[in-house]
Amino acid sequence: MVDFGIQIGRASQMSLEPTAPPKRRRTPVLVAGLIAAGLVVLSIPALGIEGEGFKLSDGSPKVHKEYTPIAGNDPTAQVLVPTLANCRDLPGNVLIPIEMEFSRDFGHVLEIVVVWPAAEANDIDIYFFDEGGEVIADSTSADPEESVRLGSLANGQYYLCVRNFSGPNAGFTLDASVRFVALFTRTPEPPTDAPESPPPRTSTETTPQPGAGDLKVAPTITADPVDTPGADGPFADKGLVTVAGGRQAVRDDGGLSVAQMVLIGLTGLIAAGGVGFVALRIRRDLRG
Repeated sequence: MVDFGIQIGRASQMSLEPTAPPKRRRTPVLVAGLIAAGLVVLSIPALGIEGEGFKLSDGSPKVHKEYTPIAGNDPTAQVLVPTLANCRDLPGNVLIPIEMEFSRDFGHVLEIVVVWPAAEANDIDIYFFDEGGEVIADSTSADPEESVRLGSLANGQYYLCVRNFSGPNAGFTLDASVRFVALFTRTPEPPTDAPESPPPRTSTETTPQPGAGDLKVAPTITADPVDTPGADGPFADKGLVTVAGGRQAVRDDGGLSVAQMVLIGLTGLIAAGGVGFVALRIRRDLRG
């Protein structure tokens, strides 16, 4: 009985003592965390390079810059003209800020030339942006040199995007210059001496009238004589009548013309017919 009570007491004492927590295995958790972090890093795209910018002004109208190699190519080079945003964000691009500040923002020409080693199988394109992100000039030739020229740019902020189109790049140089062109000014004509007065005219000279030299005299029209009918013509005895009802040709002997004779004959016939018609009516009336 005593041994059994001692055993029960020991068992209850052991149950009341605190137990130490089991040791956790931290190695798998650490490895999983490193893998997740690596995946996040790999999912972030490589950013484009922002190159060293420069300022063009009255005191510094020319700039020469050398830039380090561009790592890789723009992955969208074959299908996309870069915008200001993806030129800053995508790999294979270098975005160069350019500030212009001149006392006169007209009458000048900005020229930018980008050159890279010709021995490299490399092709670079350049795009010039205004502050609003609009492409206002570009150069995309296959030569180992690209250049843009712009005239009379307003003062402000601009950007040049240098894009590595294809091939490995070993660096490039940039030359920018602004030159003012001479504005056209009209040179006044030299004064001329007053014209001398003409010598006085003598009494034998005549003053030409205005336009007298241009006066044209109408030529005299001559023609062969034409025989015409009429009172004084060769056919006066035939008594011709004009179409417009003008004066009739008259005989030389003072007799009646053919027209007059015809008119008298017609008048007589009409009168005779009228008299006969009246006589028939009177006769009919008497019989009735």
